[in-house]
Amino acid sequence: EHKGDSLTHDIVRKLNTTFITPIDREDILALASSLDDVIDLIDAAGPADLALRLDEIARARFGLQAGALGLEGPEAPEGWRRLPPGAIAQLLEDDADLLLGFRATALGLFGDQAPFIRSMALARLDLPGGPGLMGFGSGDPEGFTPDMGPELVAFMARVTERLARRLTAA
Repeated sequence: EHKGDSLTHDIVRKLNTTFITPIDREDILALASSLDDVIDLIDAAGPADLALRLDEIARARFGLQAGALGLEGPEAPEGWRRLPPGAIAQLLEDDADLLLGFRATALGLFGDQAPFIRSMALARLDLPGGPGLMGFGSGDPEGFTPDMGPELVAFMARVTERLARRLTAA
């Protein structure tokens, strides 16, 4: 994790001292930050730590209100929200894998931060224990809108899904 942080700082330093780059500076910074986030998630010691790290990344790196994980079924790992059977299908209509916008019925995913959530990104997770859900909540009504590109949310969902599979199999 520390090596990843060091590499990210090196990228930012070099970017700030380079006059011309073939890629926009903002795109390079976003890529470096995303890679650092992935490294932070990889270091999770278990499912509860994964949920905690996702929330920390949402708040500290993305400036969001919350990041959360949920699992349908009778039990959920510590730090995850237990969701009733069928809840994800109701939240993500038409078998969609992502939702960008607002769903009042999804506010429970965000626990004590629910009253402050004005928009959200929800992503379906395919987990061995049942259907899962990753959510990012924003206090800004325009933080997540249906017309936004979903690439970063989809990427973070796939990383989180693979890590959750590995951590729950251990």
